[in-house]
Amino acid sequence: METLFNSPDKFEKNFVTADGYNSHFYESGHQNKENLVLVHGGGIYMGMDATRWYPNVIPLGKFFHVHAVDELGHGETDSPRDLNDLWKPTSRAEHVISLIETLGIAPVSLVGQSTGAWIVSYITIKRPELVKKLVLIDSGSTAGAAIKKTE
Repeated sequence: METLFNSPDKFEKNFVTADGYNSHFYESGHQNKENLVLVHGGGIYMGMDATRWYPNVIPLGKFFHVHAVDELGHGETDSPRDLNDLWKPTSRAEHVISLIETLGIAPVSLVGQSTGAWIVSYITIKRPELVKKLVLIDSGSTAGAAIKKTE
């Protein structure tokens, strides 16, 4: 199986400046295919990054133009100017929005796993014009636990 770890000739490792941050992503597939953005789960304590998608990036590249992003403060993407933003999924989501806009790839299909699913849900609700399809994996994102109730 071709993965990020054993097939370096099958993907590109790229950087772009999004919202003033040096932002890293892996890219696979052809420019003329539907854009697919993969958003990893986990938090800063777990050290997650786009390599979470290591077995998926290359195979999905056969059908999509894949962008597996390192979220704000994760992997090789810059840390946020305010370190409290590391623990705010909304800040991380705003960074992904900026990345999509900077790359000029909207509308995209978004796939999020765990906390990444919360992030892509937020993007879909806040900026539906950026989203073609939404896939949530292994997430309680729509269960309401992350929504602050006002009384």
